Amino acid sequence: MNHKVKVTVIDKKLFPELQKEYCSDPQSGPCPCYNVGDEFVFERDENSDHFWHGGLNTLVKTSGNPDNIAGGPKMPHCSEAWDAISRYIYAGLQGGSIMKGWMKDENVMIACCSDGTRPVIFKIERIDEEDSPKAQEPAPAAVPQPEPSSDRQKEIAAKLFNIKAKPAAPPAPAPSPAEPVKTSDKEPTPGLPELFESPEPWDPSTDGDFVPTLDFNRYWRLNYSLLSAEDRKAYEALEEGIRRGFPSIKVDLPPDTDRITAIVKALVNDNWSLFYIDTGATVVKDPEGVYVCFHYNRFKEDRENWMKAMKDVAKNVFELRVKDCRTRYDAEMAIHDFITESVTYDKSDPEIAYNPLGPLLWHKGVCEGISEAFTFLANACGLKVAMTSGKLKGGSHRWNIIELDNKRYNLDVTSDLGGLHGCFNCSDAILAKTHTGMPKLGCNSDDMNFYKLNGSMFKMAHEASKYIETQAAKGSGTMFEFMVEYGVNPSEVTRIAKKGAGNRGMTVTNQNSINYRITIK
Repeated sequence: MNHKVKVTVIDKKLFPELQKEYCSDPQSGPCPCYNVGDEFVFERDENSDHFWHGGLNTLVKTSGNPDNIAGGPKMPHCSEAWDAISRYIYAGLQGGSIMKGWMKDENVMIACCSDGTRPVIFKIERIDEEDSPKAQEPAPAAVPQPEPSSDRQKEIAAKLFNIKAKPAAPPAPAPSPAEPVKTSDKEPTPGLPELFESPEPWDPSTDGDFVPTLDFNRYWRLNYSLLSAEDRKAYEALEEGIRRGFPSIKVDLPPDTDRITAIVKALVNDNWSLFYIDTGATVVKDPEGVYVCFHYNRFKEDRENWMKAMKDVAKNVFELRVKDCRTRYDAEMAIHDFITESVTYDKSDPEIAYNPLGPLLWHKGVCEGISEAFTFLANACGLKVAMTSGKLKGGSHRWNIIELDNKRYNLDVTSDLGGLHGCFNCSDAILAKTHTGMPKLGCNSDDMNFYKLNGSMFKMAHEASKYIETQAAKGSGTMFEFMVEYGVNPSEVTRIAKKGAGNRGMTVTNQNSINYRITIK
C-alpha cells in the first residue's frame, strides 16, 4: 500500500480590525500565498520526497499564477502554514491515522495557519493506493537494522531509509539499551547513507597557557551535558540521523513535543556543523513510534563544498587575526571584532540569515547565524564556545557561552554589531539588564568582562563622571568605551564629555543607555 496526502485550501479569513490595531501595515489584506480551491498532492517514495522539501512543487490545481503560490514550483509552503499542517501530512504519508476520534474520517483533518489576522484553512486527507508489482519486489541488499517486529514497522523502515530488507537475511542483533548511538563512525555502514562530516565532542580545561591551533574536529557539548541519560541517547540518535540525511528519525521517547524540542535545541546549540538543517523540527506520533521530522535547507545538496567554504574563511581569520594571540581572551576579541566589523544585521533571505554561511560568506545574518558563525570560528581556533538561547526585547534570541579560566561568560556578538563590546563576557546578572529567559549555565563572574578589564565598569552615572571627562580631555582621535550598569541618559554623557573635550566635536554611541563609546574628533 502506498500513501499520498492531498491538501486543499477550503477557505481564507480576514480580520481587518485586528490588522488595523496590531499590524505594521494596517492594510495588509488577505493572505497572498494561497487561493481558495488550491490543491496540493504530497508523495514520498524513492523518486520524490515532497515532505523533505517543505512541499515545494506539490501544487496541482490553482486559479492563480503557480509561480506566486506557496507550494508551487518556485517556493515551498509558508512557514506559518507548514507549522500547522506538516504533522498531519507526515502521519498520512506514513499510512497513519491523521486525527482519529476527532474527525468523522480519521484520515482527514481540518487545520489552519497560525496567522490570526488572516488565517488560511486547509483540508488534509490521506489517499491510499495499492502497490504496483514493481514496488512489491524486494531490494537486493539487507538492512543492517534490528528486524522490525511487524509489517507496519517494515513499511515505516522502508519509507524512512528508502530500502527494504531481503526476506532471507537474518536479523542483526539489537544494540543494548544502555549503549549510546555512535556519532563518530569512520567506516560506512552497508545499506545506509554515509555519515556527513562532523566534529568530535571536546571538553578541554581553559586555564593555563594558550597556543592557537586550527582544528575543525571539535565542538563543546555544553547543552548535551545538561540532559538526562535518556535524552542524551535521543540527542545522539538525532545527530546521527541528520548526518545521514534522514528527514525523519525515530526516538525512544514519549510523544512529548516540549521535551523533544528541547533536545533538538540542545543539539543545534552545540554542533555548528549542522548548518544544512533548519533549527525547527516537527514531532510526529506514528502507530509504531515517535519520529522527529527535520527540514533540510538548500545547502544540504552541496554541503561538502559549503563546509569547505566555511573552512577557508576560518583559515584566513586564523592567519590574519588569531595566530599570534597569546591568550584566549585576545583570540576571542579577534574573532568577535572580525564579525562585528564585517557583518550587517539582515534577514532578507532567511536561509542565509539563520545560517553560519550568511555571516561568513555573505557578511549578513541574524542572531542564529551570527552565533553559529562565532561558534564555528572559535571552536576551530581552540576556544571553548557553545550557544544558548532566550529572549531579547521580547523576541527569541541566540547568543554564545564561552569558558575562560574555567569560568563561563555570556557573549552576544549580534548585540555588539554596532561596534561596542556591551555584551562581551557578561555574567547573568549583567546580561539580565537586557536579556530574559536565560538558562542557568553558571555564568556568575565578570572577571573577564571587557569593561571590568579596562577599568571602565561603573554602577552609577556619578561614578563614571571623572573617567568620562578625563578620557575626553586626551584630545582628537581619542576613542573610549565605558559601562554604567544602572544606565545614564545620553544627553548627560554628552554634557560630561564636553567638559573634557572643550570645543572639539564628538560622536556618542550607546547601547541600551548602559554601554557607551565616545569618539573625539
